[in-house]
Amino acid sequence: MKAELLRLTAGGACEARTENDLLVVFRPSAGHDFRLGDVLTFDELVLDADVSVTNLTHGGQCLVHIAAKDMHDLRLAASHGSTRTPSSARREA
Repeated sequence: MKAELLRLTAGGACEARTENDLLVVFRPSAGHDFRLGDVLTFDELVLDADVSVTNLTHGGQCLVHIAAKDMHDLRLAASHGSTRTPSSARREA
């Protein structure tokens, strides 16, 4: 699934938004640099698992771990006490 890198945090985390409005937060493995605006491809979006990410903009590939709390469905309303974890159908779309 394609995504665009939207944010790099001071702590080293990356935030990428997929074409179907999922926000994925991850930390790249050592030695892999990402830049704002990079177009990425996630082989699959699986929660609590290592996922292969390819940087289509600058080349290169690495494994990242996506925790269940680090994927958010931006089409769901954000309200106190609710979850925005996407369904498996949304992660496969």
